[in-house]
Amino acid sequence: MHEFLREMNAEVLNKYDAFTVGELPHTPDPNHVLRYISSEDKQMSMVFQFDIVDLGIRKGGVDKYDYDGFTLPQFKAVVERWQTFHDDTAGWTTAFCENHDQGRSVSRYANDSPEWRERSAKLLALFLCSKNGTLFLYQGQEIGMINIPEDWTIDDCQDVEGIGAYNAVAKKTNNDPKALAKTWEAIRLVGRDNARTPMQWDDTAFAGFTDNEKGAWMRVNDTYKTINVASQVDRADSPLTFWKQMLRLRKEYRDIFIHGYFEGTDMENEHTFVFTKYYKGKRAVVALNFTAEERKWHKDSFEGSLKFLVGNVDGVDGSGDILAGYEGRIYLVE
Repeated sequence: MHEFLREMNAEVLNKYDAFTVGELPHTPDPNHVLRYISSEDKQMSMVFQFDIVDLGIRKGGVDKYDYDGFTLPQFKAVVERWQTFHDDTAGWTTAFCENHDQGRSVSRYANDSPEWRERSAKLLALFLCSKNGTLFLYQGQEIGMINIPEDWTIDDCQDVEGIGAYNAVAKKTNNDPKALAKTWEAIRLVGRDNARTPMQWDDTAFAGFTDNEKGAWMRVNDTYKTINVASQVDRADSPLTFWKQMLRLRKEYRDIFIHGYFEGTDMENEHTFVFTKYYKGKRAVVALNFTAEERKWHKDSFEGSLKFLVGNVDGVDGSGDILAGYEGRIYLVE
């Protein structure tokens, strides 16, 4: 593989101002990953490493629908591994948590209930924009699109992988209701159709994606009435507006967020995710609450003065050490 990638770069890609992104599933060794992305070797510019989207899939399971769930410390450990593996090397990394083969991030990592959905979408925007590497934002993620509804059935799906897994369980268990319910729950959480429903542009029929039922490959997610671009584009407190704000800040402080080093704090905490980003004497502290309950974080444990930069809860000035449900904040250290 390495030989072919080098040849592809030498004969084709190096002739253009292009960058390449590879996929490296089932490649857990960071040293092996670095062989693909070192700028000194000229193979690929960067890769998607899939540990973040494989969280909760039982090791040794027959397929990805053998799902067990995951803890926040496990989530943090994956982030730490792939935020630090290229430190002081000639490699580069990616920042992502959605693509066309995965469940929606708000449903997967936070809370997609009506009460918490928008704040959760902003929390993940804040988290992703503070990670180093090249950021990839998947269509619909910027408005907080969520997974397919609970009342859908396997007949509403199009993905052969999910349908095949469901039918295999049906055959193996003689249509056991509990086994099928568990498989359907996993499909609704990590199945590929979750990210393949048509883009939700507005609240008109078929979400503004098409004007007739034959104009799309599958059913529109029923949430399009409340989750759509038109309802967010001019709203100051919408996930779309917050994403725009975070992307501007990411560029403004690119040295810390895009190029900075990652250092986790209290990594076994099951409720909050707190980490530092630093680069050439500049530092930022990121504090994230991944629960619906208020959580205290050790704000006073950091040296220097913390200047509040941005948060996902309106009216908060960052002065306290209590994070509201699904609240996230970023501070600059002075």
